[in-house]
Amino acid sequence: MPAFPAPETGILLAHFVVTEDIARSRDFYADVLGGEVVSASEHAIVQLANSWIIMNTGGGPTDDKPTVTLTAPIPTRSAAS
Repeated sequence: MPAFPAPETGILLAHFVVTEDIARSRDFYADVLGGEVVSASEHAIVQLANSWIIMNTGGGPTDDKPTVTLTAPIPTRSAAS
């Protein structure tokens, strides 16, 4: 497991990505962009430079927000398609 990328100067970023295909997203950030997989369980975390890319499938409503569901974006077709 890589060490926490705490920079000596500057900032550390964490990005949360909601995806329907965690394995595909994890492989993109690791294999295409050169990140290092930190966690590959039911969610995924990839270290990329001074950042964490955290991937999850979302989830249903909670007690405090009973009408809110977190889901992956629905793909739309571009006008050129």
